[in-house]
Amino acid sequence: MKVVPRTRVDSYKRLLALLPIAAIILVANIIPVSGSEPLPFVVSGTLSAYGKPVQDHLLIVAKINGTSFAATYTKGGRFGFDPVFKIPADNPLTDAVEGGKDGDEVELYVDGHMFHQLVFESGRVFHIVKDVTMVFNRPPTIVVDTESSGFAGLSLKLDASMSSDPDGDDITFVWVHDDGSQTDGAVTSHVFDTVGAHETQLTVTDSYGVTSTAIINIMIQPIPDPLHWTKESLEGGKGHKIVDEEMGVTLWVTPVDDLALTIIEYDHAFITDSLPTSHDHRVLFINCDHTNLVFPMYLELDLQNDVDTDASGYTFFSWRKGEWRQVSCSGLIIGRQTIWAYIDENDVGDGLLLAGLAMESPGATISDLTVSPQRGGVDTVFDVTVTVTSATPHVLYLRVDDELVDRAWVGDGERSVAFQVQKDVGTHEVNINGVIGEFTVESEQKNIYMLALSLLPVSLLSMLFFRYR
Repeated sequence: MKVVPRTRVDSYKRLLALLPIAAIILVANIIPVSGSEPLPFVVSGTLSAYGKPVQDHLLIVAKINGTSFAATYTKGGRFGFDPVFKIPADNPLTDAVEGGKDGDEVELYVDGHMFHQLVFESGRVFHIVKDVTMVFNRPPTIVVDTESSGFAGLSLKLDASMSSDPDGDDITFVWVHDDGSQTDGAVTSHVFDTVGAHETQLTVTDSYGVTSTAIINIMIQPIPDPLHWTKESLEGGKGHKIVDEEMGVTLWVTPVDDLALTIIEYDHAFITDSLPTSHDHRVLFINCDHTNLVFPMYLELDLQNDVDTDASGYTFFSWRKGEWRQVSCSGLIIGRQTIWAYIDENDVGDGLLLAGLAMESPGATISDLTVSPQRGGVDTVFDVTVTVTSATPHVLYLRVDDELVDRAWVGDGERSVAFQVQKDVGTHEVNINGVIGEFTVESEQKNIYMLALSLLPVSLLSMLFFRYR
């Protein structure tokens, strides 16, 4: 048997006695005990937006109860790797708040926008993978190009086609009207049936659900009084020919069922939005239930000596979806001064029709409007004269105090055109295709008074002047 020296046995005993102390020291250095400084909450993250990593140098901030306790920057779409992003823990041995306590809510911000919430856990390491597109997504920009007024029963165009999204997202449009209905699309139209103030709300939404809203205020006016009208009761299932000689209208139409149809004429194009004709011509309204018609209808309108029989470019336009649009099958019957049109379901629109010379035809320049004499009595005939320069034939419309009084057809070239007018006492405005003038009709009593004054001797007038001045 081998004998171990006593000195070595004593050394082993002393070493075994030291092992518990060494273990305690080791554990103490790894796991903090009560009274030592608590460990931080370590967070890292991978962030993307619009399908790709976020840009570098975006500021990342951690806040607890509104106070910032840590900050770093993004790099390569990540944060918290280099350097490590440590959110400090609060030291219970100090009075100051130095960080978070277990259970506190931590808010993470990128570029000033909160993108994530965490629960603080001392000593924990946490990694986030997050799509932060919504943080950077900006709302659409709304641009509305819509008339602020319209007419009851006629469509009004609603145009937001110039709207856009600053991030390039696809956008959708919803228009909600104050009658409870709604329409969709960047460009649409709506019929307001009642006169007065109306409101439409437009909501534009991007592909991530972010919205912008605009309120459009619209004033709806009544349709003007007609110049002439005729009403017919038509039997369904049969073709009918309606002739009104006063308007110069002939309409061939077939209703599906029994139908009440009214043809109305107005003395001017009261809807002037993007007027497609180079002058104010003939306006008709075929008022009926258009869904109860067999299309196409055939319409002829006698222009009543308003056009040169060789003139081209005359056609019908209809008011559709809030704008004038040319009827697809329409023209001038050469030699008869009559415009014709086959009107189908796509052309009829609201039933309002404008007959005239298409705008692409060269226009006319009207100048030098004069009224002679400027003043006169009720029996005075006033001569109204303008100079017209045109490359094509045109119609001149004479309105006095906004009432259509006369019209004249003029050929091409430069020429002087004269009208004659008689009116009651008062000052009157003259309008020839937008060129304005005026004249005054005086009472006979005032004319007699002025005549009497003119007959008084000069000496008597002088005496009266010096006596009563």
